Amino acid sequence: MGWSMVSTSSQRQFMLALVWLATTATLAVGLQLFDSNQAFGDDGQSAVVGMAVEYPLAGPDPAAESLPSALYAGLMWSVVETRVTPAQGLMDRAEVQVDLKVRNTLAVTQLRAPASMLALVSSESPVVIGARLVDAGRRLAVEPDDTKTVTAVFELGFSPNPSLDTLSLRIGEPNRVPAIIALGPTSAAAASTVFVAVETTPTAAPDPDDSSRQIVVQPSAASIDINAGPYRAAEDERLAVVKVVLQRVEVTDESTFLTPGYWALEASTGTVAPVLVARGAEAAANADEVTLVFTFPADAQNLSLVAGPGQPQAVSFSVVVPAPR
Repeated sequence: MGWSMVSTSSQRQFMLALVWLATTATLAVGLQLFDSNQAFGDDGQSAVVGMAVEYPLAGPDPAAESLPSALYAGLMWSVVETRVTPAQGLMDRAEVQVDLKVRNTLAVTQLRAPASMLALVSSESPVVIGARLVDAGRRLAVEPDDTKTVTAVFELGFSPNPSLDTLSLRIGEPNRVPAIIALGPTSAAAASTVFVAVETTPTAAPDPDDSSRQIVVQPSAASIDINAGPYRAAEDERLAVVKVVLQRVEVTDESTFLTPGYWALEASTGTVAPVLVARGAEAAANADEVTLVFTFPADAQNLSLVAGPGQPQAVSFSVVVPAPR
C-alpha cells in the first residue's frame, strides 16, 4: 500500500509537469502564429488614421510587371530565375531554387511573410512542398515601398529531375485564396478587380452624434477583388472597397459614422459590417472621403450599402455587380 501511494503521487506530479509544458508550448506557438500572420488578418478596424491610402479601388496589376508576378495582400511576388538541381543518388532529393523579388506595394504598412506561405505545386504529384528562405530566416519583413530579394529552396522527393513546365509557386495562408505563378511557360495574369456601379445620389441622414444635425452620404465608387491593401480574401469570399463622400458639420476620430457599426453591406447572403473604416482626404471644407472595406460570400447577390443599419432613418444605396462574361 505504501508503494502504491508514493507511485500515485509521483504520477500526479509527472502529469502536472506535462500539462504545464503543453500549456507553455501552446501559448508560445500561438504568439508566433499571431505575429507572423498579423499583416494579412481580417480583424475589423475603425477610423484608422492615414490608412485610406492603402485601399485604392484597384491595387497594382501583376500583368504590368516585367517578370512573372502575383499580388498577395499588398506584396508583389516576382520570379526572377528558377534552377533545378537533379538528385545525384537513389536516396538524394532534387532541389528547386526560386529567386524572388518581393515588393511591398503599400505606402505606410510593413508586411511580413513567413516561409510557410510558400509552396511548390507539381502537376505530376499531389504533394505540396514547403520552402526554406535562404538568408531570410523563417519570416520575410518588407517595409513600405521597399523591395527585397530572397531565394526559396524546395526539396522534391517525387521526381529525381522535375521539369519546370510542371511546377508552380503557390503563395498563400491556410483558408485564403492562393496566388499562383507558373515556373515554366507563363501566360498573362488575369485581372481580378471588378469595378461595380454604385448609386451616387446624395442622401441626408441624421447625424448619429447630434440629433439636431444631419449628414449627407454620397457613395462615389466601388470595386470587388480578392486583394484590398494588406487583406486577402478567404476561400469562397470576396472583398469590396467602397468610397463614400460624407458631408458633415463636425468630425472627430470618435464620430460614430467613422466606426464599423454605422455601416453595413446587405446581400442575399445576409448583412455584414465593414472590416475597416478609414477617413481619407477632405473632399471639401466640410466633407471627407471615407473608405469602407467589406468581406462577403463570393456568391452573394443584390448588394446594397447601408448607412445607419437598424435605425429608423437608415439610408441604402444599390451596388450593381456586372454579370460574368
